This record gives sequence, structure tokens and C-alpha cells, in this order.
Amino acid sequence: MAQEPVPGIYVNTKDYRVKRASTKFAVPEGEGWILLTEEYNTGLATIRTMCAEKKLVDDPAKLQWD
Repeated sequence: MAQEPVPGIYVNTKDYRVKRASTKFAVPEGEGWILLTEEYNTGLATIRTMCAEKKLVDDPAKLQWD
């Protein structure tokens, strides 16, 4: 059974994109998307810090909103 989509901040570690999904219908589909946090009001600076701490990307400064 497929898992229900969860709103939050998603990071695509392959192409350094960040997507804010405020509803389950906005959750990105496709490969490479990882749920970083369920707090969808998180700012980009905090997202970059979280990704660095979790070692999700080599250069968090490259992360940009999708």
C-alpha cells in the first residue's frame, strides 16, 4: 500500500531544488525528493543548515526554491 503524502518541505538532492508543499496535493512526485521537515514554513537558510547537518547535499548554498 502506498504511503499517504505528507505536507512539508521537500528537497531534491539530485538537482538542488526545494519545494514547499503546504497540502498533501502539492507533494512533489518523481525521483530524488526527500521530506526534510513537516514544518512547511521553514525558511531557505534553515533548510540549507538542515541539509548540511544531515549531509544530504555537497553544497547547501546551491539549494534553490522550485
